[in-house]
Amino acid sequence: MPDFLMAIWADRNTCKPYTGPGRVGHVVRVTDNPHPTVINEFVDGGSFEHADCAPASFQSWLLDRTSTRTTIREIERLAGTTAYGTGWKGIEVAGLHFGYQIHFVPNDPITGFVMNPGGGYVDPPADFPAYLAATQGGCLVLPNVGAPLPKPIPTPPTKPEDDMPKLGQFIAKTTTGGLAYFISDGMHFRHVLNPTDEAGVSATGPWFNGDGQPLRLWNPQPVADIAAFGVPANKETADLLGLTFP
Repeated sequence: MPDFLMAIWADRNTCKPYTGPGRVGHVVRVTDNPHPTVINEFVDGGSFEHADCAPASFQSWLLDRTSTRTTIREIERLAGTTAYGTGWKGIEVAGLHFGYQIHFVPNDPITGFVMNPGGGYVDPPADFPAYLAATQGGCLVLPNVGAPLPKPIPTPPTKPEDDMPKLGQFIAKTTTGGLAYFISDGMHFRHVLNPTDEAGVSATGPWFNGDGQPLRLWNPQPVADIAAFGVPANKETADLLGLTFP
């Protein structure tokens, strides 16, 4: 069956169905998937805590049924979410942006599991009547684009040394016409007193040789393009070469 977004009246503190005084509007996802991706609107990275329940419910559907990957903030932006919530039209617009036809119907959704983003949990079909009793009327129908996508196989974490910048050395002319050694990680470079001076460099970090090998000298001659090695890491280096810092 297709999935649905349903607007209900809820208790502000629990986000459970509630129609009494002090009730607030709330949006949940209804699905036949017993294990939907759970999105907690309070820690989902959105800009509007307790007001981005619709984007959170939509994000849950995107992750389960489609290959679209985006952020809550992007959904909020597309849907026009504010501190007062998100209109159905906003979710329709966000859906069209990603290529999905979403439409409102005045009918009730089909009984299913309820992914409640108000705290992030799933209620079973047995609890669905309570949600239906608190409905604000109608629902959004999310296109039936397929069964839940298989969960991606986690990528093994890279070894710490894989992320370490590999350092190199080069020689450049200074403003006085002399030559000096510099050490670079590809993004920044700084002056060192001699080719083996790693101790003085490491104190300012992140200067280290990730492959555990001696630093390689780029060329025994002065380099022609210093910018190829990054930007100066400190003022002393910049002054030595007549460059600006920062």
